[in-house]
Amino acid sequence: MANPPYEADQSYAPFRDDTYRAIGRYVVEFSRMFSLMRDKMAYRLARSDDTSKPLETAFGEMTANQLTNAFFSTCHNVGDLDDNEQKVGRWLRARVIKEIERRNDVAHGDWYVTQTVNVQPRRNNSTLRRLKPARSSDDGEERDIPAETLDQWSDEVHELGVMVAGFGQVALGIDAKRRVSDVFVFEKKRVIRRA
Repeated sequence: MANPPYEADQSYAPFRDDTYRAIGRYVVEFSRMFSLMRDKMAYRLARSDDTSKPLETAFGEMTANQLTNAFFSTCHNVGDLDDNEQKVGRWLRARVIKEIERRNDVAHGDWYVTQTVNVQPRRNNSTLRRLKPARSSDDGEERDIPAETLDQWSDEVHELGVMVAGFGQVALGIDAKRRVSDVFVFEKKRVIRRA
């Protein structure tokens, strides 16, 4: 990618700052989802305050993929889930896995947040370049990702985190009065939260 001239006028600063804010918000929402998963598992496995701290410590070093596998496996193994409830868990897990891939791109990619000054009108750019040399022989992928898109992704990962936490709350028996099917329905190849 050819780098456009970096010297930009003052109109660029709000764009740059908004893009940086949106990147940070996305990373925070992603982290929050995994914090909720760790908390639910630690609570379920410990069943008391004095033993949850060591479990939180052990879970704290897990990668996102490891935690995802442990969380959903535990939900399925202790949750006494029927076939439809298992579909809910598999659908949520697949969404979390896709979100891990997106987060890896956002967090580990090269961001070019610039303003092109040699064209009129000046153009603000927020481009993500992701290289994965172990997975492909090409020059990687470049995508323009404006702050609005990052904010949309943050909203999506926030909602996914709420759904995953709700699933864990019920499947892990923390909310022992309800079943997963009381909270979620698998319909038209997607999970819908009941009102």
